Amino acid sequence: MQTIFYIIWAVELLAFLSMLAYCRKHRSRAGLVLLVILAAVVLKEGTATFRLGPWAFHPIAVDLIIFIQWAGYLFMFSMVLKKTKQAIAKAVLGAYVLITAAFAWRGLTIGFGHDFIPYLFGATSILTCVLMYFHQEIVQGNTDVPILKRFYPLIFGGLFIWIAVDVPVMTSIDYLVANNLNDELMPFLKVKQYAGIFYYLCYPLALIWSMRN
Repeated sequence: MQTIFYIIWAVELLAFLSMLAYCRKHRSRAGLVLLVILAAVVLKEGTATFRLGPWAFHPIAVDLIIFIQWAGYLFMFSMVLKKTKQAIAKAVLGAYVLITAAFAWRGLTIGFGHDFIPYLFGATSILTCVLMYFHQEIVQGNTDVPILKRFYPLIFGGLFIWIAVDVPVMTSIDYLVANNLNDELMPFLKVKQYAGIFYYLCYPLALIWSMRN
């Protein structure tokens, strides 16, 4: 069982290094935000995988990394989207931060195993932003380079699939935990892990694909 955690962390590290390599040649604010998100994920998951500190297993640490990811992705889309879509992204980012702060103020932690509303709102907002991004790129974007031959569309496509899988899985996990059905968790946890591996593998694959094209 422990092997899968090493694999996940290695894939996350590979994603970070791939993003770093891309940013060295193609600097952008969106790339920098993704790099920060990946660095936070690698740090937190590496600490947990190699058991470097007990804080990595604390619910607050788990929920904090979710907040960093969701807020980071929404912030990134508030920069890459344009006009009305950009305003929508900024609005949902502000709403997500306020919702998270409101539940934290009430003494609740963020997301898994505690309150599900901030997680669900952030996840569905990101899915919406991804769809707006592809609409922007397909209808109004650069037609000189096909969308499937560019770096960011491949990343955002992987992001959409990951979160689209993660939402129903986390909903099921939250229900099972709430009803003390912990013996039924394993299949859902495996699906969540494999979806995460798929997403983070999109980074090196996108880097290779964009270099070839």
